[in-house]
Amino acid sequence: MNKINICIISGSSRPENLTFRVAKAIQNISLNFKEIKQIDFLDLRENDFPTVGRQDIKKDSLSSFQKQFISSMENAHLIFICMPEYNWITNPELINIFHQIGNKNFKTCFENKVFATAGVSHGRGGRRPCIEFHTLLNKLISFMDAYGIVSPLIFESHETDKNIDSNGNLLNNEIYNNTIKRFVNYSIQITKKWHHIE
Repeated sequence: MNKINICIISGSSRPENLTFRVAKAIQNISLNFKEIKQIDFLDLRENDFPTVGRQDIKKDSLSSFQKQFISSMENAHLIFICMPEYNWITNPELINIFHQIGNKNFKTCFENKVFATAGVSHGRGGRRPCIEFHTLLNKLISFMDAYGIVSPLIFESHETDKNIDSNGNLLNNEIYNNTIKRFVNYSIQITKKWHHIE
């Protein structure tokens, strides 16, 4: 049986952030699936991608974090993107990274990938940044003539600090726990269909 490689992006650079908790929870849940071969975890607290318009990245002069980020995306079948909600949009650093790699020099980051998005909020939120990021992902995939898909199922992590601890362990909210588990399972199942994995 073929196996799935997963890349999980924790898309907040704040020192203590809730996005990390959701990303770790997704990692913990994914480990329960026999189809999973490898999980790479990317933490934006180490981000050093330059700002678009000031400097473009080049394949032959990447930093260690940039190399790891791009390599993890290239090797993945399924890419989870966990993003915070700031004023109804997501972290501009995360958007900037995808603008930096959103050209044909880095097409391998988008080719034959399934993208699944989770929006993270301290209160009630998370949907809008995912929907806006779907627009960006679909634009990049189509612009590069890549064959990748964005999963339609979004996970909205409400009141995250009350539902996941700092190590990514789910707490006692049954509805929340069932919803995030369904999100991970759906993302893995659609990846299996996309890659014809039995």
